[in-house]
Order: sequence, then structure tokens, then C-alpha cells
Amino acid sequence: MLSLAQFLESAGAGLILSILGTYLLSRRKGAEALDAELRSTSTALQYKVKELEQAAIIDPIRERRGNDVHEWLADFSDDELNFIRWLVLNKRSRAEDWPKSKVNREAINTAMGKLRDRHLVFDEFNDRRETTAVVNPEYCDTLARVLFSPKTRTI
Repeated sequence: MLSLAQFLESAGAGLILSILGTYLLSRRKGAEALDAELRSTSTALQYKVKELEQAAIIDPIRERRGNDVHEWLADFSDDELNFIRWLVLNKRSRAEDWPKSKVNREAINTAMGKLRDRHLVFDEFNDRRETTAVVNPEYCDTLARVLFSPKTRTI
């Protein structure tokens, strides 16, 4: 039979081995959980980087439109630019509404002529043959970005 001393020695050794095993197992599970979290964070960050890289690439057509609009608007007077800002905000307008822009008639007519020549505005007709000037949807966002950008307010 085992003596009390041998029993306590064996129990102590078993306890120490059990504690050590439990500690090592918990460390491993913690490391695995940390790896899984880092992998998911890493994947999310890689996705975000790809998304930002794609957003940074400017569509050549959009860039060309922006350059064209900026160049074209350099030819407009301040009154004409004020009218264009008003028109872009409204997106479409009939001629009888143009005085609401508070721009003189000559500047409005000149601006509309230039806008039509550059296909930035086109005319729509309804059943009663009333004309509505419509900002070209392909250029509407570009016009708004150029006209209302803080850098270019002084075109």
C-alpha cells in the first residue's frame, strides 16, 4: 500500500501536470481565437483597401467630362455662371421660370446658347409644344461638382 507521503507526492505531481496542461490548452485556444480574429480583420482591411484603390481610379470619361466642363465654364461671365448654378440646382426649367434665377435676360440667353452648343442642356417639348430646358444628365453631376466645389467657386 502507498504511504501518505507517496500519495501526496503523486497527487501534487498530478495536480501540477493538470494545471500545466490546462494552462497550455487555454493558451492554445486563446492563440487560435486571436488568429481567427486577426484573419477576419485582415480580410476586412484587404477588402477596404481594394475598394479605396478602385475609388481612387478616376473613370477616364468622368475625368474628361470634368476637364471639358471646367474649360467650358471658364468662358462664362459671373452672371451666366450664376444662372447655370440655378439651372443645375433645378435640373429642368421652362423659360418663364428663368427670371427666378435673378440674372439679367441677356446673360440667361447667352448662357443658354453656350450650354446648348456644348450639349450641356437640351430642350424637351411636351404635348402643348412647351419647351423645357433640361440639364444633360450625363453632365449634371460634373457641372454640380465643378460649379459648387469650394476650390472652383471663382471660375
